[in-house]
Amino acid sequence: MLVSGCPAPGWDPDWKSKAEHVLVLPLNLVAAMPEEVVGRSESVDDVMLDYLAKHGKSVRAIGFEKATAAWREGEGDCRSAEPKGCDRFARVAPFAARRLRATHEYDVMLVPYLLLRGARTNGYTASFDGVERRVKIWNYPVNGPYGYGPYPYGPYAYEPWFGGSRIRAVSLKVFGYSAEGQKLFDGIGGIDVVDQFEPSEEYGYTVEVREKLLRDPSAIYEGVTRALARFVPRPD
Repeated sequence: MLVSGCPAPGWDPDWKSKAEHVLVLPLNLVAAMPEEVVGRSESVDDVMLDYLAKHGKSVRAIGFEKATAAWREGEGDCRSAEPKGCDRFARVAPFAARRLRATHEYDVMLVPYLLLRGARTNGYTASFDGVERRVKIWNYPVNGPYGYGPYPYGPYAYEPWFGGSRIRAVSLKVFGYSAEGQKLFDGIGGIDVVDQFEPSEEYGYTVEVREKLLRDPSAIYEGVTRALARFVPRPD
């Protein structure tokens, strides 16, 4: 019986300082890549791997084919041990981590994926998962304190398909597991606004995916630092 407030059996409070070898699974191995970011995500991988390496981690990225095979084997192990719930990420991840331990030396396995979020916006900026990004509506006269948008509350601010004053954005979610299959942390960091708004005579405006989505290294860097903050302390 566990006493409330006590760590789980096998928990090492010093795991962060001892974690040197990091195995990084491909982006969106466990969740479908949002269509809007397909073909644009390589820069996120590059920044994440570089960030870990610069903080003293020995980093190894595993290919999609090998990672998928290990995950499927983990699902099989899960079903052999626990017939129910093995279609869920949280149930399968520990088994997959132990599968990969047999062929890869690592202290922490990272499972990263990109997901769409509903960011709160006032027509000039969008706030989501710890970050704030500017919103630009093309071809409108410059106005307002940021030089963006036609007026303080843009034309899309109250549209019901954005859940009120919201706009689509993309964030990075990361889960960390030990080689023994114990969950160590999870974190999320906002990266970029997905949509831009084009004036339209017929509809007032149209919504388009931004051409430069996931092309700002500084925005990606901030999202990565936030997603990994429970593993690697964020820089001041």
